[in-house]
Amino acid sequence: MVCLLQILNKIIKVKQILFIILLGLFSFSYSQPIKVSNIVSENKITPFSEQKLILIDFWATWCAPCVFATQQLEILQYHNKDKVFMISISDEHESKLKAYLKRIPIELMVTSDYENFTFEKFSIQSRPYAVLLDLKGNMLWKGSPSDLSQSKLDQFYDAQINVKSLKNLKKVLEVKKEKIVSHKMLVGNKDFMISETETEGNELIKNEDEVSYSGSLSNLFFTLKSTGPFELKFDDGLDKNLKIICTKKMWDYEKDNILNEVFHFFKLKSEVKVEDIVGEELIVKKSKMLWDSGQLNWEGSPTNYMVGTDRIQADNINLKSLCNLLSREKHINYLYTGNDYSLYDWDFHFEFENLMKDEFESSFGIYFKPITLLVPVTYISKDN
Repeated sequence: MVCLLQILNKIIKVKQILFIILLGLFSFSYSQPIKVSNIVSENKITPFSEQKLILIDFWATWCAPCVFATQQLEILQYHNKDKVFMISISDEHESKLKAYLKRIPIELMVTSDYENFTFEKFSIQSRPYAVLLDLKGNMLWKGSPSDLSQSKLDQFYDAQINVKSLKNLKKVLEVKKEKIVSHKMLVGNKDFMISETETEGNELIKNEDEVSYSGSLSNLFFTLKSTGPFELKFDDGLDKNLKIICTKKMWDYEKDNILNEVFHFFKLKSEVKVEDIVGEELIVKKSKMLWDSGQLNWEGSPTNYMVGTDRIQADNINLKSLCNLLSREKHINYLYTGNDYSLYDWDFHFEFENLMKDEFESSFGIYFKPITLLVPVTYISKDN
């Protein structure tokens, strides 16, 4: 009798251990939703309904091979509307994606990643790249989109045939909405509205009568004053994210008034000091090599530059503004002291300094040299 009880206890313990192992395996296999900041455009080929597979197309506006890779996936989506739902996701801001889609439409769902969540989750190092998921978010396949054949897709689908369909994408795709912290219409100026937000990334949209800006206070200052980041310094925690809406006339001709209203809203004050700045001076030695303004044409786009992982494209930007853009992206002080204010188009590598300088020399006839220069620096602090 004692022996029988010992055997039963051992069987119970083994079952408990197996249950714990299975529970652990189940927990490990289940993934959190893919997080995106926005759905920029819906899938124009098929809605999400009975598909058992989800494919993520990782791409970028600066990635030329991504154009053809995404077009291949669009063809695959057309032939597999009931098997797979495809999502194109970029780690760039929504404004850049909208500008790109005006020139090169994408028929898959287009989204912008949320704080690099999805790119980091799948350890994306290159583009174009794709991953195939089941409805729990488990990765079934990864690789170049061109390597995903119809036969491979059929095999993965057949293995999921008995899986229960999802009613919507919420269990796999989570959209993180913009959160408004505060909102206030400024008294005495009905043409100007300001709100503080938690949303990161900069977006500028202009039309004939109105301008809408959302982003950091520092980027607003750079945009309105055409200055470099080395010309602006904040006390800790004062570089807020905000959204403003104003008339186009005010944006074009009352830039100082806009900044004054913003400083008043956040209870900030500014003080200008002249300081030595150490940086890299941009020298144009072969001006005939500079691109004219007809190389890129982004008329109607909410932005005139695009910053990818390692390349920058810009439409109608002068040399001083280019230096300011480079300074913000590379956290190095770039300065232009010449008097050429013409608008040019640009397309170059910027991640690695030596590669960037080589491309500037070979493509634009531009060189760099160290410089120390006296410049006015604006200090932003709390107005007590």
